[in-house]
Amino acid sequence: MLRIKVILTILTLSGVLIAHAGNDAVGARAARAYAAGEWASAQALYTVAADAEPTSADAAAHMIVSAEMRADTTVAATALNRYMSTGSPLEPLLDDVEELCYNQGRANMYGSLLLRLTREVPYLRRPLALRLLKFYIFRANPEQTIEYATMLLRGQPGDPQYLNAMGKAYMMLGDIGRAVRCFADALTSDPDNREALLALGNYYGSLDDAATALPYLRRAEALAPSEYLEREIERLQNLQENE
Repeated sequence: MLRIKVILTILTLSGVLIAHAGNDAVGARAARAYAAGEWASAQALYTVAADAEPTSADAAAHMIVSAEMRADTTVAATALNRYMSTGSPLEPLLDDVEELCYNQGRANMYGSLLLRLTREVPYLRRPLALRLLKFYIFRANPEQTIEYATMLLRGQPGDPQYLNAMGKAYMMLGDIGRAVRCFADALTSDPDNREALLALGNYYGSLDDAATALPYLRRAEALAPSEYLEREIERLQNLQENE
């Protein structure tokens, strides 16, 4: 009886080792195909790899990006849903997809993919919208930044992260009044919001409005000193004293 148990254990372990070796071989072939830009082969091989290891963000991301490089828009939503059904976290997958797209010099493809997924995977609309907000901030697109920050603020009114993004976007558009209101609202939610303090302090400092600028800049310096702030505060103090 003991001998039979030992034999069964050996056979089970052998099967696991063979399967693992097979998965490694598929992964190696998939990586070679991806590196060579053989997108159809890479997609097929990474699909096999994702089937074998459904919790792998790396396999799912490579499968999605390989399909996108072929202009195959039918894969991403299915792959994302299958990956999420395992209970795996979303962020590692999106991080990998973003990195792979940028490595291919296809930033616009990444943005288009996110937009499509917000429609096709509605239960992930909010985290995908946050990704789009960060994408548009990076791309210095103020109109889209405002659109997605506004959308996210509906779910989290007063969130300083989104208000800061809107404030910078309005500054880029030259709508100073709205920008100032956004930064002021951000400080209402978070009085130690250094980004908003600097934005308002620097804006009023550029107008040589020392009385308005100094409280913002002094608070920002108290949170995190810098040589620039020391010089600007000194300049505005001298300006105020000579008025």
